[in-house]
Amino acid sequence: MGIDNSILSVDSIPRLIFKLAGMHSLSANRLLKPFDLTVEQGWVLVHLKAEGTVSQKELAARTFKDQASITRILGRLQGKGLIEVKGDTNDRRVNLVKISSRGETLLEEVINEVDKAYDALNAIFTEDDDSKLRPLLLKYTNALDLVRPDVK
Repeated sequence: MGIDNSILSVDSIPRLIFKLAGMHSLSANRLLKPFDLTVEQGWVLVHLKAEGTVSQKELAARTFKDQASITRILGRLQGKGLIEVKGDTNDRRVNLVKISSRGETLLEEVINEVDKAYDALNAIFTEDDDSKLRPLLLKYTNALDLVRPDVK
């Protein structure tokens, strides 16, 4: 008999990963609350810092958000002065987004706090644990790309 990975099984891999993701998101949102950011908003800022100016559509794809969600997130970030949004001069239907200097400053503070939390969390793993877990997580992540209904 094989491994029971039914979603109904309490210790199935999908259920454990779903639980881990939920707990991680809750913890990260608590960590970001003093900065008046959510995890979703923080990831958008990280992507913008790393990639520079990108279209709203491209940003949605890179952060795995639909257009309605990314529009909402960007509206909140723009309202806080953390990003700048402008129309593309070549295509009026396209919005270009970049992190503002205020957003960069806040992101530096956030990254310092997040790094401290992740250092404490990662301290539970030995190098051997890391060398085993990382490839397995990457393998699972890549498998998810194959079963996503929006990927053709």
